[in-house]
Amino acid sequence: MTSTTVGLVQRVRDAVSVIVGKRALSSVPGRGRFLGFVMDNDFQTDIAINADTALSFSTAFACVTTIASDVSKLSLRLMTKVGSVWEETDVSTYSPLLREPNHFQTRQQFIETWQLSKQSRGNTYGLLARDGAGNVRAIYILDPLRVRPLVAPNGDVFYGLNSDDLSRLPYDIEAVPASEIIHDRFNCLFHPLVGLSPLYACSLAAAQGLNIQKNAAKLFANMSRPGGILTAPGEISDETAERLKTQWEKNYSGNNVGKIAVLGDDLKFQALAMKADEAQMAEMLGLSDQQVARAFKVPAFLVGIGDAPSYDNVQALWQQYYSQCLQAQIEAVETLLDRAMRLDPRVYRTEFDLDDLLRMDSATLAEVEGTLVQRGISAPNEARRKFGRGPVAGGETPYLQQQNFSLAALAKRDSQDDPFKTGGSAPAAALMLEPSSGKGQKAAIVQAIKAEMATALNDSPVVARLDNALGEVLCTVQALAAELVVHKDALMALAGRQPEEGAQGEPGEMGPMPKHQWDGTRLRFEQGPDGRPWGPWVDLKGERGYQGISGVVVQKVNGPGGSGTAAYRHVQSTASDTWTIHHNLGMRPNVTVINSAGDEVEGDSDYPNENTVVLTFGAAFSGEAYLS
Repeated sequence: MTSTTVGLVQRVRDAVSVIVGKRALSSVPGRGRFLGFVMDNDFQTDIAINADTALSFSTAFACVTTIASDVSKLSLRLMTKVGSVWEETDVSTYSPLLREPNHFQTRQQFIETWQLSKQSRGNTYGLLARDGAGNVRAIYILDPLRVRPLVAPNGDVFYGLNSDDLSRLPYDIEAVPASEIIHDRFNCLFHPLVGLSPLYACSLAAAQGLNIQKNAAKLFANMSRPGGILTAPGEISDETAERLKTQWEKNYSGNNVGKIAVLGDDLKFQALAMKADEAQMAEMLGLSDQQVARAFKVPAFLVGIGDAPSYDNVQALWQQYYSQCLQAQIEAVETLLDRAMRLDPRVYRTEFDLDDLLRMDSATLAEVEGTLVQRGISAPNEARRKFGRGPVAGGETPYLQQQNFSLAALAKRDSQDDPFKTGGSAPAAALMLEPSSGKGQKAAIVQAIKAEMATALNDSPVVARLDNALGEVLCTVQALAAELVVHKDALMALAGRQPEEGAQGEPGEMGPMPKHQWDGTRLRFEQGPDGRPWGPWVDLKGERGYQGISGVVVQKVNGPGGSGTAAYRHVQSTASDTWTIHHNLGMRPNVTVINSAGDEVEGDSDYPNENTVVLTFGAAFSGEAYLS
């Protein structure tokens, strides 16, 4: 006996002596607590039924063990609340108990024993073994026949325990507080502390089934012959009749059925035949099976009664079996364990994994999980775990198509005065794209086009259509790019070729100068050699040139620093990052720029024509420019 159990016993005795005092604890009514089915004296007093007898009927045994095995095969997990979602966790204070409830049972054996006791006796009693901190370290399922619910005068509940070495109780305990006992009970028809097994409702059906089987066994032991009548031609005494009967049963019944009988003194044997309606044992036995299955709320096909359901509705029958039979048992275990372990319901709870019970076929499971992923309810990795597959990169996030809008976004749109832009709107701003490269540029262009189009049309499905259209365009561009890569070498060779220069022709003879007139700025030619009037005057004077800015055209000026020469000097008195210089030199000169501090500055030069140069710098400043 462990120190934990001894300490528990001492605390119990002290508590009982304080709470109860000299007044004894009262036992609860025993009706229904022990299934010794007692019939009324006026009705079939020869029918004796108890739990062991009822459980020997195959259907009752199948119902009890089916429920126990189905609940015990479920994984029992500790869950913690993360936000609004419950997730599985592992806590050293609680999790080891769920994996190994005591020193001789696994989790599956522990839950199976729990359910076997409850289904066959209506009650399950579990003794809690706590450590010094009050945490449960072990739970022992007790024999329900060795536990007695007790009620104190003040209404407190206690339990009297008989010794049980396996549960580490070497001697009887007068009373254990209810806080140290798990008491799972159901069908409490006669007392709140006394549960009733479904066997209470189906014991007669189980007894009937057993009797049918016994009679059938006797009948078939006699080669399915119910017996017969042995007759004599005249009157015989009772002694003679008894002697003939005894000899006949000894020689021609049981294992001797089928042997040849030799009759004398005109004795005759007439076999009795059973009518068909009197021989419907199978139908009667089937009725007993159905009554037992009904009491346990187990679908008949699960215990081998009747035909198996069609494939189309088997899932619905499993769901019915869970909701009508197993759900209450599962919820009871979870609630009682939470209470015994003193879990904070806002943080922790125990939970069975129902996926092990309601397991679908692979095709249906794939369809269901695929729909959950498609609608953004589950992440891809969550669905993959259902098929025993590992996670993949990016699979922890649920996905939805981008044309789906949140309710908040739709509400924001509808709150506008003209949400669908029926009254017209200002033209969208020009599409501005920052220069980028490669895939980033392509993605930026695609997103910008879709955003602009969706804004202009104010139609969310347009995004889906744009996806297809842009996808086709990009595929075409990529195909063309691949084609160019294939012919890259040929194109580069073609681009590098220079046109060949043709042979120079022979110079022609210079003809005579045509007659013309010149007045200093205008010129005209004679129309022809026949002396026709002169042609129109052509003014050869060009337009007025640009006015120079702070500059003077000189033949030669000193260059920067007083050395060298320059054809033109430009003075930039106002700080600017762009200098426009009209030099009127008729060429593209070299430019040297000196800032106001005397330092040479480099910039970009652009020549719009031969008389103008535009200088561009990274920052604004003033100074001089020398052109040569």
